Amino acid sequence: MTIKFLKKQKEFSDIMKDYQKK
Repeated sequence: MTIKFLKKQKEFSDIMKDYQKK
């Protein structure tokens, strides 16, 4: 697993959290 992958994973989960707030 690369750091790049983990960063993408984090960005994705942040986006999902934002999406669920609406």
